[in-house]
Amino acid sequence: MVAIANAGGDAANAARGDAPQFERVKWTKEPHLRKLYLMSVFLLIASATTGYDGMLMNAAQQMDKFKEYFEEHHSVFTRDDKGEWQKDENLLGIMVNMFNIGSIISFFITPYMADLLGRKPTIMIGCTIMIVGAFVSAFTNGYGMWLAGRFLLGFGNSPAQMCSPLLLTEICHPQHRGPLTAVYNCLWNLGSLIVSVIGWGTAQISNDWSWRSITLIQAFPSIFQLCGVWWIPESPRFLISKDKPDQAFNVLVRHHAGGDASNSTVQFEFREIKETILMETQANRNSSYLDFLRTKGNRWRLAIVISLGIISQYSGNALFSNYIDDIYSNAGIKQQNQKLALTAGKTILDLIVSIGAALTVDKLGRRPLFLSAITGMVVSFVCWTITGAVYENSDETNTSSGYAQIVFIWFFGIFYDIGFSGLLVAYALEILPFRLRAKGMMILNITIQAILALGNQTNLLAWNNLPNHWNFMLFYTLWDFLELVFVWFFYVETKGPTLEEIARIFDGDDAVAHIDLEQVEKEVKALSTPQAEFGSAIVRIATAGVLPFHREVCNGDRPLIGGYSEIGHIATVGPDTAVYVDCVVRSRDDPDSLFLMAIHEGFRGGSRKLMRDVWRDSGTFAQFAKVPLENCTPLDETRLCKDLRYSLHDLVYMTHLLAPYAGLRDIGLEPGETIFVRPATGAYSGAGVQHLRNGNQGADIEIVVMSWDEGKDAAALKVFGLVDAVLDFNTLKTAATSTHIRGAIPALLRNGRVSLMGATPNIWVREVLSNSITLQGKLMGEKEDIIHFVKMLDRGLFPRGKHFVDVKKFELEQWSHGLEVA
Repeated sequence: MVAIANAGGDAANAARGDAPQFERVKWTKEPHLRKLYLMSVFLLIASATTGYDGMLMNAAQQMDKFKEYFEEHHSVFTRDDKGEWQKDENLLGIMVNMFNIGSIISFFITPYMADLLGRKPTIMIGCTIMIVGAFVSAFTNGYGMWLAGRFLLGFGNSPAQMCSPLLLTEICHPQHRGPLTAVYNCLWNLGSLIVSVIGWGTAQISNDWSWRSITLIQAFPSIFQLCGVWWIPESPRFLISKDKPDQAFNVLVRHHAGGDASNSTVQFEFREIKETILMETQANRNSSYLDFLRTKGNRWRLAIVISLGIISQYSGNALFSNYIDDIYSNAGIKQQNQKLALTAGKTILDLIVSIGAALTVDKLGRRPLFLSAITGMVVSFVCWTITGAVYENSDETNTSSGYAQIVFIWFFGIFYDIGFSGLLVAYALEILPFRLRAKGMMILNITIQAILALGNQTNLLAWNNLPNHWNFMLFYTLWDFLELVFVWFFYVETKGPTLEEIARIFDGDDAVAHIDLEQVEKEVKALSTPQAEFGSAIVRIATAGVLPFHREVCNGDRPLIGGYSEIGHIATVGPDTAVYVDCVVRSRDDPDSLFLMAIHEGFRGGSRKLMRDVWRDSGTFAQFAKVPLENCTPLDETRLCKDLRYSLHDLVYMTHLLAPYAGLRDIGLEPGETIFVRPATGAYSGAGVQHLRNGNQGADIEIVVMSWDEGKDAAALKVFGLVDAVLDFNTLKTAATSTHIRGAIPALLRNGRVSLMGATPNIWVREVLSNSITLQGKLMGEKEDIIHFVKMLDRGLFPRGKHFVDVKKFELEQWSHGLEVA
């Protein structure tokens, strides 16, 4: 035994020394961890459900109406000649034990359900059975139906109560696993407290609902858990074991790193879990209970697991759980209200102490808490035995020693809570490897239920049949001392290492995958959530394409950058990202319905409705405007304003330059061709001339004065040779009397092109037909025109200076004066 303890100590020290030093994470400051642990309430409640039932029989036995009902039904309780209650110990033992019998039977199938179906579905099945059992018990019509309800409660308790801590342990962040899983079993006391307090109140009801009510209420925690467990993630270890690594990784990323897939802790966890489970699978594809006997490490685990079940239930504490009524009576406390008040008070103390101790497991360690607890339990039983003997030897007249027993009973509870309330489940889960974890928990729970059944059948018999009650106390004093010796030599410290690395303590270095956290951090460049900068946008990716060679990207040295194309939603854009807002708004479902924002509502019913109902009020602007996303074209503000020295006000002139550019693109003007722009003195047509000059190096510009006589105008144009194209910007005001187009068309070459961008008068069709002239209408520009023009602007084709334009600037308050100047 000494050799085992020393080996365990060295291995434990080595495991702690090699434990990865993760970056410290405070769950209170991380939204994803706060959410995860808030959802964990739906797992923690399973322990409270078990605690509720653990104290239910205690509370019911202290109610006179419960005793009267089962006096009438099956004579479980009877009154003696003095009017005091007597009980049939065998029948009462069966009532108490039927819950444990149901639990033991379902224990044999629960591990297979957990490993086959998953942790969550198994919990749901257990909750459903417990709800049915609670209703059967609450509406019982006799002893047999009561036993059936208790059996169902126990049968459903095993899947829910066993898989809840299993799932809790496997989804916790490694830095918070210890305290959270230790708190789990402490909440047994919360359930116990609830039934104690409620029972204290319902005891005042003068009918059967004094005890039926607390039985019915037992269904509500299971209903609560059944509703909430849907939102809890499945165990990533279970998912990996079922060859679903992507789902497992997503669970870790979402709940341990808030969506940051490059987080080094998550990368370490994922690799270690995956490699360790792979090693376990290769070593033994189908785990069985015989595996606990095949290796020295597993035999050591088995001894600890069984001892946890025995110590937690057969150290004298079962007396306080199920037969406290007799113990209080033996100490001289006879009144029902006094007993219920003491029970509630002790339960509150147990809850406070157990949770307080659970929160220190990562500071003080597991082994010191266990040793402190079992040592205090031995001392408390020694004192209880002495005071009990004094009280009995005084023929129950020494009330001081009688009441002193209550003090030491409470002290025993305090010391028990320090070690075995929280660590009972948490420690067992830590020392068990993944493939034996569910089966190991089954062994723990079946040990607990078997010991409870043994205690429930024998404790009261021994209490009533030994010569003195203190003789039974002496037995537990000696028994607890033997437990102290066992804990000293066999319980090892597990503080520090991850779940997978604890295997090294029991099985040696070869039992765990060796993952170097520093190497992981080097391989995985830690990237924070992307931040939008100038000229960029953050897109929340909804879906991305996958290419065959992406496996090479994912597993190689190069970082993975999305898919080859993605679909997503814009989350944010860079601060003060400059955009050009196109004033031409087109309906998304009818591109022919268009209007000019805040200027002209178009010519169709759809465009008018769109402007009036959607954009006129919310889209017009002073300092802010709501515009369609497709109407925004990003501008490189650094290039335009810093390198090319434009002001943002200069860039407003884009609209004038864009209109003629769109018309020119439509008719496809080629280098060396001649084009007639009319009128050349308007805002848009003048910009067209500027566009032609700046976009075509060495272009010749000739001025032709129009006479309003079509024949003379055509002759004047032909002086410079036939024209290839015409760009027309006639206005509504001059269109009726204009001769420009009619004079220009005869001057066109055969197959000439005309871009009509203004109000156009009647055209001679004969000229168009005979010379195969192409007439191309254009209203402002399309998105593609804008993108091409912005590229020209970036190349510096329109430098500021005498050939640009003098942009006059007016403040917002000067809008009226600006309109006058315009």
